Amino acid sequence: MDCAFNYNDVDPAIHAASLHKMFSQNMGRPTPIVAPTPTPTPMPEGQRCTVIYNGMMLRGVLLDRLPSSTQYARVRIGDDFFATVPMSTVTLE
Repeated sequence: MDCAFNYNDVDPAIHAASLHKMFSQNMGRPTPIVAPTPTPTPMPEGQRCTVIYNGMMLRGVLLDRLPSSTQYARVRIGDDFFATVPMSTVTLE
């Protein structure tokens, strides 16, 4: 690169970056954009749900997501049974 762009007084890295931008815009490939960091969606606490617990599909109420992990939640099944289950086993109604 140094010898190819020596005819002008431009840093080869800057020249290569501008060429890359020009070609990506004109060839239909946009310059990649860095996506923002995803934020977890708030839990719909108190919403009715269906839970797969010990191989059975049961109706319950979603209580909250555990603070230490976003992959587990607490649910109330029936009147007085509370369980911690993986979010993958919870289906909101």
